[in-house]
Amino acid sequence: VDLDAEDATGAVSFDASGVDAPNSGATILEQAEAAGLSPVYGCRMGVCNTCAVKKLHGAVRHVISGEVSADTDETIKVCVNVPVGDVAVDL
Repeated sequence: VDLDAEDATGAVSFDASGVDAPNSGATILEQAEAAGLSPVYGCRMGVCNTCAVKKLHGAVRHVISGEVSADTDETIKVCVNVPVGDVAVDL
């Protein structure tokens, strides 16, 4: 599930890899793969927790619940979260 075009702004910073990418509106997992990274994942449905990483800052929207979270240093599942504006993750 992609964000509305107006939400797909800013950039995603994959801090551990030193890679930045413009926010396309796709899940953080899909954006990481598009940027040439190979994050660990399992189900791609938010169930197995294999893809969980620390979000360092920024807001994300959960694609299933629609809930937006802007907490810093929280663990998120990158397969079911899309960035809302600038986001940095420890990936």
